[in-house]
Amino acid sequence: MVSVKLKSLRLNFFDYLKALFNLMKPRVMSLVIFTCAVGLLIAPVKVNFWDAVLSLAAVALGSGAAGALNMWYEADLDSLMARTRLRPIPTGKVTKNQALVLGVLSSIISVIALYFFSNLILGQVDMVRQSRYAPNA
Repeated sequence: MVSVKLKSLRLNFFDYLKALFNLMKPRVMSLVIFTCAVGLLIAPVKVNFWDAVLSLAAVALGSGAAGALNMWYEADLDSLMARTRLRPIPTGKVTKNQALVLGVLSSIISVIALYFFSNLILGQVDMVRQSRYAPNA
């Protein structure tokens, strides 16, 4: 009997993680990662492999943060539109406060990581990009 409860709890936890991941708009993240990777490949200077990998991860996290903040901002309208009705907040899988916390923390972590693994300018550009995307997308 105990193992059944633990099994159902584990499924709920993984469903919650999946909802958090979907909150970050993974399809948009993949486009941003691809664009960043192409930029690293054609860079005129040699980029350290680990710095490139960590910078790509930070850019992906920043993109996901903007997606989460966008879904937080647009949650009321998302529940009305047929195309966005099944997103994590309108379906109740994630609350608006959880989306806000995820978006803000991810944003802060991505900007700090870009500062350390890339440079200050890229961190600032990422911060501006996130602030422009979140309320408008």
